[in-house]
Amino acid sequence: MLWTAILCKRAVLVGLVVCAVVVCPASADWQSGFTGPGALTQWVTSLAMYRGVLIAGGDFYVTQDVTRLNNIAAWDGSRWQPLGGGVRHDGCPGPECWEQVSALTTFDDKLIAGGKFLFAGNHAANNIGSWDGADWAPLGSGTDAWVFCAKTVGQDLYVGGMFETAGGLPSRGIARWDGSQWHALGTGIDGYVSDITVFNGEVIVAGGFSPTGGLPSLGLAAWDGNSWRYLAAPLKSASGLVVYNNALAVSGQFTDPQSGLPYQFGQWDGQVWSPIGPIDPLGRGFSYKLAVFQGRLWSAEGMGAEGSLYVFDGQAWLPIQPNANDKANCILATSSSVFVGGRFTMIGDIPAGYIARWDDTTPVFVEDFQALRDDVRGTTRVSWRFRGRAGADLASIRIERAAEELGPFAAISADLSPQTIRFDDEAVGGAEGPWYRLVGTRRDGTSEVTRPVQSTLASKSGTPKLAILHEGTGPISISYSAGNSHEPYALNVYNVLGRLVSTVATGRSDPDTHLVAWDRSSASGAPVARGVYFVTLRVGGTLLSEKLPIVHAR
Repeated sequence: MLWTAILCKRAVLVGLVVCAVVVCPASADWQSGFTGPGALTQWVTSLAMYRGVLIAGGDFYVTQDVTRLNNIAAWDGSRWQPLGGGVRHDGCPGPECWEQVSALTTFDDKLIAGGKFLFAGNHAANNIGSWDGADWAPLGSGTDAWVFCAKTVGQDLYVGGMFETAGGLPSRGIARWDGSQWHALGTGIDGYVSDITVFNGEVIVAGGFSPTGGLPSLGLAAWDGNSWRYLAAPLKSASGLVVYNNALAVSGQFTDPQSGLPYQFGQWDGQVWSPIGPIDPLGRGFSYKLAVFQGRLWSAEGMGAEGSLYVFDGQAWLPIQPNANDKANCILATSSSVFVGGRFTMIGDIPAGYIARWDDTTPVFVEDFQALRDDVRGTTRVSWRFRGRAGADLASIRIERAAEELGPFAAISADLSPQTIRFDDEAVGGAEGPWYRLVGTRRDGTSEVTRPVQSTLASKSGTPKLAILHEGTGPISISYSAGNSHEPYALNVYNVLGRLVSTVATGRSDPDTHLVAWDRSSASGAPVARGVYFVTLRVGGTLLSEKLPIVHAR
């Protein structure tokens, strides 16, 4: 079942909360399809993608139809499936034997599961194990206590939690696995580690730290490969980390040094701390994790009876409503979706089996968005056409590029005219092409970001395309591509009687997208009358046609 979420934008003006309702595009919906006989029966606390499959971890044991899972499962499109017997404690009854998968990531083409358990499949695996698609394996002798998080950094796996040893080595709260053995990171962290990321070449950890070396409990520390340093920040503890807009974004318990007010999200550019968005004196729930989806910062939150999902639009935090009926524990962003897991079973009046997905299946304002790499010329041509009349609402377009699908993205163009429909990028090195996305800024100052596309080698064949971009007053804007067949083409305008009115363009086909303007004149130069016309593109034996009503005089 699909439903369109509503965003309520909160702006704080001297204690006054002003709400403006924003309706999401129809292409962006919550999908609650993780229900039915194969649904989960208990909490989800971690999420990951492994070989294109969604993996959920938590403290669930069976599906609704009593298929045994043991705290970890893979989604096959219709139900949750076990992974080789899952992970379990097999100890004793009671809370001391509580089982949970709290951390999921990938390392060396294996799925890594960390948490609180003693066995992975049929193997002894103290709180952390790896799944290769067929069987489980331990990571050495594991850790002596709970694993909360794991992050692949280069050729190594960094693991954080509440443990004192890893592989038998003193490794308080943090350790490194190189694929065959464990390594300590100095004397470790005096406290617990809840999240790990990389920023400015250092490994950054978040959590709750005890005072060390005369320093207060700050909740953030950086490892440069040789030693630790605490990051002086106005917070007591931190829960989530992500790199956002070339800064370190942190969720935690902040206090504004000027007003003394608490706030939840801060960012560090390497020199200075600042809040992300306005400081909200009304406060919100506790944020567990952060993610970046299509250029925006997202937060999964949970405190008290309800869980929430928030998105930061560059100026304010927008809550996606209605809320879930219980806490949201984790969040995962892919190129087209945001997955949220937690303790909830409903979102509004829609059933949701402890997990839900927010989909954005199409670009907001463009279509036919592609990046074609020409290794002979050493360029990548990024091209697109506007969806309907979306281009008329834009003030500018910017092209951004990243080495990975999930970023970080950086601008490679200035703000371009909204009439622009292609851009040539001359930096295209690497065996695999980079990823591109478009940022469109509307005239009212708001913006939208497309899904990223990866560059591909230009094909020797292509499909002709035709679109009318502007039908109002003034010249008619027409976008077309004649493909790569190298056959002659003609772009013509006909009236309803099938008579040729004007030839707008001719040539030999190429893969480029072209933008032309027809001035509403006939072949003789006289303005055409109001009425219905047809724009056609003929390439060899292929004919495309678009209906063009003209209701305004030239």
